[in-house]
Amino acid sequence: MNPVAGKLSVWTGGQAACVRVSGRANFALSLQFRKLLQALRAAGHQLLLLDVSGCPFMDSTFLGVLAYEANNLAATSTGAVQPGIELLNAQSNVRNIIQDLGVAHLFRFSERDLSRTDFKDVPLAGEANVSELNRTCLEAHELLMALHPANVEKFRDVAQFFAGELKDSSGPAKQKSS
Repeated sequence: MNPVAGKLSVWTGGQAACVRVSGRANFALSLQFRKLLQALRAAGHQLLLLDVSGCPFMDSTFLGVLAYEANNLAATSTGAVQPGIELLNAQSNVRNIIQDLGVAHLFRFSERDLSRTDFKDVPLAGEANVSELNRTCLEAHELLMALHPANVEKFRDVAQFFAGELKDSSGPAKQKSS
């Protein structure tokens, strides 16, 4: 069974890009989201905005990927971390998840009317490579644990599970019995 994931759309202009997340932002969407953000940065978009007005939920994998990208973009002039991504129109439950996981400092929260913005849908990616998805899940949870010590207790077992899955998938090929 495929997990229900949200969808992504994007607007670009100059050095800015705005990604809209609609629906559930979960692990099934996280890999495509990461690749989209990396492509936008590679294309020279230095200011990243994320419209989450239509996103009622973010799971820990998606939030870990988001925190990773925000952490990479965070300005560290004078030793103080400045938010790396601006989250637009976040619902209270999404704000609460971000605060509970101790990564709110990586984001600037604001409200903007984007009704006249011409977003283009990002085509759905094909089936994700299981190893790549497991690696993304592991890295997302490891980062959440590194950024906020209280997350270690929450995600230790999850990280161990994905580490085991990666080890199993990269181990020696299993022989089929005849």
